[in-house]
Amino acid sequence: MRTDLDAMYGGGFFALIASMFAFILIFGVIVYVISSLLLMKIYAKMGIEGWKAWVPIYNMWVFLEAGAYPGWLSLLTFVPFANIVAVVFIVMAAYRIGEGFGKDGAWIVLFIFLPIVWYAIIAFDSSQWRGLSGGLMSGPSAAAANRGMQAGGYAYAGQPGYGQAGGYGQQPGYGQQPGAQPQQPYGSQPYGAQAYGQQPGQPQYGGQPPQAPGQQASSTPYGQSPQAPGQQPGAQQGDQPSN
Repeated sequence: MRTDLDAMYGGGFFALIASMFAFILIFGVIVYVISSLLLMKIYAKMGIEGWKAWVPIYNMWVFLEAGAYPGWLSLLTFVPFANIVAVVFIVMAAYRIGEGFGKDGAWIVLFIFLPIVWYAIIAFDSSQWRGLSGGLMSGPSAAAANRGMQAGGYAYAGQPGYGQAGGYGQQPGYGQQPGAQPQQPYGSQPYGAQAYGQQPGQPQYGGQPPQAPGQQASSTPYGQSPQAPGQQPGAQQGDQPSN
């Protein structure tokens, strides 16, 4: 009788342990699938390949490099006590990535306590990836995130700064209309352009009047009367030649 009770209760205990283990395993798989789906959506917004969000350990490797931290720190999650260091750097990477999506520092609290909610908000809101601030660059596994400047974002990866004359595919500077001619520096006139307030064909101040076709240019300085034919240079009108 005693043996039967021990076998019955002992079997029930192991069954309970097995049921709890199965529940934890199934729950962990569900959480991992949801997290990978959300992380894949975030990576897609950053320009990173979505399949990298599904590979265990490697997805955090990419996450760390997307925040400009070494990806090998994700391997510390298997080392006792050192896994705390890995968690700290993952949180810091999430802070930088949140800034790249226009989120302020308070959002990191949500990542610490409810990371899956943080994933969901970043994945499905209207925020756009603007790149890491401070000129930081993502690592090789997340190099696709360094694809240039998004609308309203930071200038990085060799992009011209705010208001600078644009290169290939860049928007015009601040205050300049699309398709407009580039503005000349203040006080400089392009070649052949008329000065402000000048009539067409009128010489500029101190300049020579326009010459007619075939007419030789006059070398008379400004304010001096032209010389008569046969008059020696430098002689004044009215001077009589000496006998």
